[in-house]
Amino acid sequence: MCSENCNTLRRRYSTLHANPVDFNETLCSAIDETIEDRYAITRDELAYRTDTLFQVLETTFGLRGAKNVGNRIAQKLYRKLELPFHDRERYTLLDYVEDAKEMLARPTPCR
Repeated sequence: MCSENCNTLRRRYSTLHANPVDFNETLCSAIDETIEDRYAITRDELAYRTDTLFQVLETTFGLRGAKNVGNRIAQKLYRKLELPFHDRERYTLLDYVEDAKEMLARPTPCR
């Protein structure tokens, strides 16, 4: 027989499964709060503190994992900015961010 705690968990799972948006928002909120509580970085500060974000990723996932996650973030960033992405073996997220800023600062030729 399932305890009341088990039944509560089942109800919560059913509710979240029926509405994945709530689950996704809850997950993002948990990530934001953890980063803010543990590393004193708010969501608004992430863009300005990419060096600290990379340290958080490295602490959490190790160097190899941080590079993989950082690479995925960089790919998405470049796609959103409509910049060409070139995978560079020794680059970190911070390197990609700096390169993107430099590319955006360059004048573009008229078409």
